[in-house]
Amino acid sequence: DGSLNNGFEIITVPFDNNYYEEEGKELLINMLDLLKENKFISHDTSTCGYHIHVGRHGLGRNYGERLNTIMNINLVCEYFKEELTLLSRRKETQLNRWAKFLTSGINKQNLTTDKVEELVKNNKQRYSAINLNNESTIEFRIFRGTLKKETFLATYELVHNICKYC
Repeated sequence: DGSLNNGFEIITVPFDNNYYEEEGKELLINMLDLLKENKFISHDTSTCGYHIHVGRHGLGRNYGERLNTIMNINLVCEYFKEELTLLSRRKETQLNRWAKFLTSGINKQNLTTDKVEELVKNNKQRYSAINLNNESTIEFRIFRGTLKKETFLATYELVHNICKYC
């Protein structure tokens, strides 16, 4: 990836939470240990991200349910963009470049469900906080890269819980 400056960016593949609990968590921890042992860096760069892909088929039984869940995910993320910006460990300038919130520049008090739905439906940008351009997945792009186990796992679990809630 030409946008990276000497760091390791992690982009997940979709997997269900049963796999995560039974095998995936241990594999991810081992991967992070191996990367750190070999002197890789991620957080200590200005460019590396941690992108989490969520399979669309896991978000509902049919197209309508999936669309509704995806809209709810966007509503939650846009409404809590200040809190998610803090949890992302990115500067606002980094988010605006690689993972811009759709409602950036819109006062939260003026934010309506209809406005967010309109923004989501018209969003064709890859570099959005929630990238919807992939056919089989949605991609959470907001998080800064990390090789720290606790941060990595907490970030995955945050995304899982947002999706489960929505």
